[in-house]
Order: sequence, then C-alpha cells, then structure tokens
Amino acid sequence: MICSMISIIGGGIAGLSAALALQRNNIPCKVYERSPVYKPVGAGIWLAPNAMQVFKAFGIQDDIRQVGNELESFGLMTQKVEAISAPDLQVVKNTFGTSTIAIHRARLQDVLFNQLKPGTVVFDSEFETLNEDENGYQLHFSNGLKVNSKYILGADGIHSKIRHHLFPTAQKRYCGQTCWRGISSPQIPSKYTHSGYELWGDEIRFGFSPISKTEVYWFAVAKRPENDIEPKIKYKENLLQLFKDFDPFILELLQNTPQEKINRNNIEDLKPMKEWHKGGVLLIGDAAHATSPNMGQGGCQAIEDAYYLDQLVARFGKIEDVFKQFRSIRYKKVNAIVNQSFTLGKIAHWKRGQGLRNWIMKQAPKKTITKNMLALYKLEKLENLL
Repeated sequence: MICSMISIIGGGIAGLSAALALQRNNIPCKVYERSPVYKPVGAGIWLAPNAMQVFKAFGIQDDIRQVGNELESFGLMTQKVEAISAPDLQVVKNTFGTSTIAIHRARLQDVLFNQLKPGTVVFDSEFETLNEDENGYQLHFSNGLKVNSKYILGADGIHSKIRHHLFPTAQKRYCGQTCWRGISSPQIPSKYTHSGYELWGDEIRFGFSPISKTEVYWFAVAKRPENDIEPKIKYKENLLQLFKDFDPFILELLQNTPQEKINRNNIEDLKPMKEWHKGGVLLIGDAAHATSPNMGQGGCQAIEDAYYLDQLVARFGKIEDVFKQFRSIRYKKVNAIVNQSFTLGKIAHWKRGQGLRNWIMKQAPKKTITKNMLALYKLEKLENLL
C-alpha cells in the first residue's frame, strides 16, 4: 500500500505540469501513468504565449525554447498558401516576451518529467476505481496497486475515468471531423523555417510548422461520420488524394511521413460542465474542459490550469480551499475557448460560401485580430479572478 498526499491520475501535459506546480510549493504528490515505461509519444504541439508565460514563471522557459522552434509568422491561408488572416506576432512577442513555440510533444514531456523529483511518476498504473472513507480515498489500479490518498487530481484526458466516477452524466461531443497527425522530414524551404500555417480548402484543412531544423509537424482535418472506419495502411494514400490540389509542399510533407507514424483521431470536446470538483477530487485539463484543437489551446489551457493551481496554493495553502476556488477562476475563460473553438471548426468546413467567408476574414483589421490574440494569451492576476 502506497500513501500519498495528492495523487495525480495521468502523466500527460496536464498531470506533469500540475505535479511541477505542487512540487514548487513543497506539496508531496505522485503521478500515476498507465504507460508501462516512459517513452516518446505523440506528434507536435503549438505552445502559445500563455503557456510559455507559465513555463517562464516555473523557470523552464529556456529549456522549452532549446528543444522547440519559435514561430515568427502564423496565420490562416488558402490551400495555395495565400494569406486569409494573420496576427502581428511581433506585437505579441513584444507584449509577452515570446511568440508561439512549436515543439514535439515528447520533448515537452521530457522537459517536464526531468524537472520532477525522481520517483514522482509511477508507470504501468492504469486507474480503475476508487473508494472514499473518513481518511480520504483508496485508489485501485489495473496492476493490483492500491494507493491511499487524501486528495486526487484527475488529469486523465477527455476519456477520464475519474470524471466518469464523479460525474457519470458528463457528455463528450463529436465535432463532426477527423484529424490525422504526423511528423515529416522534408527539405524545409527557408520561408517556412519559423512559420506556422493552417490552410483551408474545400471542407478540408491542413496545418503545419517546423518543430526542429529537420522535422515538420502537420495535421490534416476532414469531415467524417463518427463511426467512419479507415484502415491505417490506407492513411497516406487517402490523404495524398484528399489534398492533391493543395500546395506541393503539403504533398511533400505527406510523402515524407512514414506510414506507420501517421495517427488518426476523431475530434471531440467536452460539453461544458457545471462542476469539476467533488470532495477531495478535482478535474483539470481535458478531464475538466476538453476543447477541439481549432484554437490551439487544448494543451495550453491544461498548462494554465497548473499555473493557477500554483497561484492558489501559494495564496490559500489548504488544498480544500484550492479545489473549491479553482473552477470559479478558470471556468469563464475555458468555456469561452471551448465554444469558440467548436464554432471555428464548423466555419472552417463550410460547404458553401467559402469565398465569401475568406473575403470577410481578410477584411478584419490586423489590429483587431492581434487584440483578440493578446486577450487570449493574457494571464490574469489571481486577485482579479477571485
């Protein structure tokens, strides 16, 4: 039997970031991760300036920069890489000290993992269920492990078992689209070295950015029924056909991605919940507020969660008070992001009126676009949220 002050279920970005926040405040915790060993997984992620501000506060901003790629230009484009809409990233950088960092998810998790005390992460431990008594909780894992814990952070993603245990009526929402992701190793043209773009076509879209000098992270999105089945061996062939009218560099990215390295997942979010907390258990990250990836804020909002955990612990000290306050200071922003991202995904895949849509978006003043991004990336002071 293991005893822990706080048990964190899930060793992804949310769980590791939360563990780092607790460690900074000298609060003992353990992270329980279902993977049998630590191994690099996933494709890429864009760390927007709000996430990078958190990492600066945690003292690891430079570590992230060293293994990522800072983007100097970013925007929505046509399938031929002609501009539709773009913010002024120099204003963003001047305001926050950084623009977006494109990075391999595995390298980000490496940085977070290596900041934690040895033994903090317990592998091969898939959460199954929990019991509550007067002393706290007893967690049961698929490998037979039992853990006594006074508090629990559910950081186990959109398919959270912790959430299902607490709030069984919570609803996931299929967004009507499927996403393929991969890492390619092409010859990268100099004009794309520090660029991140999303290209909109006819009910399909494609995004990409270099994450190192030799690697480009890409994602492709198309409308699909929720129960659509596609053999993995057909992923590349089908994508090449689907995006055949896009800029040649897109086809080069697909050609230079190993078939077995292409992943596919349905795009889902979580219908906004009234509660994230019950007793000594709190949901964070996608377990609490999963969003579609259309605004590039899923992982960033999980990282923001860790920032405000850090701030709340430093202010209140008692975990009970932290858990009670957490949702009230986070709900408004993440709920707005979930709804805006869902709507943006629908707009991106309009069947009719695409030309009008693009024209309207082109007319939006760059100052307005940049202003909206600055608001999105701002970390509000805790006292303004309480």
